[in-house]
Amino acid sequence: MTNNNQSVSDSSTRFSLLELDNLPGQPLEALLAGEPVQPVVVTSDITNGVSAEGKARAEADEVDAVANGWSLASPIYAIGSVVNATGVANFRASRIAHDEKPSVTEACEKLVNLIQAEDRKDMVIKVPALHMFPDGRITRGGGALAISERAFTGVGVHVTPGGASYLRSCEPAIRALNFNHWAAKGLREDTRATQQAVESWTREGCEGPMPGPVMAEKEVTLRTRLNHASGKREAWSIVGPRYAAHDVDAIAQQVMRSEAIPADAKCDITYDGYRMRMDVLFHTNIQPEKAVAGEIFKAGIMVKTADDGSGSIQISAQVFRNLCLNLIVIDHAKHQVTRRKHYGSGIEAAVAEGIETAMGKVKVFADKWSEATMENVLERYGVNDIEAVMRGLVFNKVVHVSGIKPDDMFERLMRAYQAEPGYGKEAIVNAVTRCAHSETWSRWTDVEDLERKGGELLFANQWNVAIPEAAREALTY
Repeated sequence: MTNNNQSVSDSSTRFSLLELDNLPGQPLEALLAGEPVQPVVVTSDITNGVSAEGKARAEADEVDAVANGWSLASPIYAIGSVVNATGVANFRASRIAHDEKPSVTEACEKLVNLIQAEDRKDMVIKVPALHMFPDGRITRGGGALAISERAFTGVGVHVTPGGASYLRSCEPAIRALNFNHWAAKGLREDTRATQQAVESWTREGCEGPMPGPVMAEKEVTLRTRLNHASGKREAWSIVGPRYAAHDVDAIAQQVMRSEAIPADAKCDITYDGYRMRMDVLFHTNIQPEKAVAGEIFKAGIMVKTADDGSGSIQISAQVFRNLCLNLIVIDHAKHQVTRRKHYGSGIEAAVAEGIETAMGKVKVFADKWSEATMENVLERYGVNDIEAVMRGLVFNKVVHVSGIKPDDMFERLMRAYQAEPGYGKEAIVNAVTRCAHSETWSRWTDVEDLERKGGELLFANQWNVAIPEAAREALTY
């Protein structure tokens, strides 16, 4: 690079070959001929390892996070510090992994189809009517059902004392003996009936002994489904009689229908047959080389639930903040907005509200990154392809460099666009700013002009891309 302490205004100044090669706008023949050298100002966005652009972006993320109720860990390095080679690679890998995830619709439809194939059916049954065979199957007087390992938790809560661990440790015949013994005693006090009996006794003058507790048969909800492996129906969970089912497929359908979630969100679902975790995610679309410490690079919502009665429905917002230079130390912050038990009415409404509330806490980030919330320039300007947009920008001199022919400018922009294509407004803006650095220009001011033009396009409400039909037919690019 040119030595900034060396005067470049003296025509007798000597340059190394490397310096000559790095003086834009100074033809080698002119320099060798002794013509005056024009001063060159070499500007850099990075000072002491901190990118001004990246710092501004990370600080904006921090302001947005605080405004939405987040309390984030501080970065280890100065905010805006540019990531190292490992960080660049990890940022790129993170984005690739994100892009490879299924869409919300794809992931949720797969889960919905899986659950519907199970043909789940719930039955409220009186506990004394249940009987377990020595082989572990249970019946209520009709056909026998296999019982899943997880269902023993419900047995330990609603049928036998001592919890499920003891039953699991028993030999099948001993387990059946214990189950049948306690199922036959499956009674509970009916407090309302007891109170009514006492009130009646009081009204009648308290004659005779005071009535004791009125006992009623306990009830449980037997949750059954087709076992995919055996092809037979099983009792996969035993819950209380007032358990209100709102299973993972119902939640998945709500997520798919939610207008709060942009269509291009990605989705991870982990489901083990009983419990589910769903992550709806958005990822920054900045170039990995521009990533810095302190910026939020991923955000979304998390839904956790259990269909076997072992857990409530939990909905949280989540953000991921890079704290270091290699994208290894990450602050994964979570904010739970909904925790709803499987009891009573209104569960569907609570889930819908939770999804909307959680998305509201990360909407500012999703909006920054989401292609769905960015203008689709083809639809916006009624054209069929990106070439038409670029052609219009060049024709109307919206993107223009003095001394560069329109057809050449068009080709340069398209080369830059192909490096990272897309149909959103940002893809075009990125192409313009990338073109400033990926192409060779005769003046250093051309680079700054294109960078400035990219910023103008980003915030412009309307682009002039219209080309009169007569002019369009005469174009050679």
